[in-house]
Amino acid sequence: MVWAVAMCCTVRIAAQAAVSVPQAVVAAFHTKFPNAIKPKWEKESSTEYECNFHKGGTEMSAKYDQTGRWLETETEVGVTALPAAVQQTIRLQYKDYKVKEAEIVESPDGKLYEAELSKGGKVTEVRLSEDGRVVSTHQGD
Repeated sequence: MVWAVAMCCTVRIAAQAAVSVPQAVVAAFHTKFPNAIKPKWEKESSTEYECNFHKGGTEMSAKYDQTGRWLETETEVGVTALPAAVQQTIRLQYKDYKVKEAEIVESPDGKLYEAELSKGGKVTEVRLSEDGRVVSTHQGD
């Protein structure tokens, strides 16, 4: 019985690790992040791929479309690394929430800031502009 459970888990882990990423996507990633450490790919949708990796001791992720076009990069930072206006908006508009994670989000359209907030077991992702304006929110699990 233990063997069957172990075998099931091994097959499941192997299936998760076997993400087929187009060569154009992998090449674009290595061009943009030649010093990335421990890249791990996930398929975000039928047309998007995300690579989680470390660079210089920092957790990062990069998204690409199936042609290798870069969509965005998220870099994990401490809350105090966010612009003062972003910190103030979080403090005032989300005062009952706990900040779980903060990121700088760069895309071809520019730079945003993201905070993953939790309250009562629910997670909310908030994206803000540098001046502290809420650009989008997304309710998670």
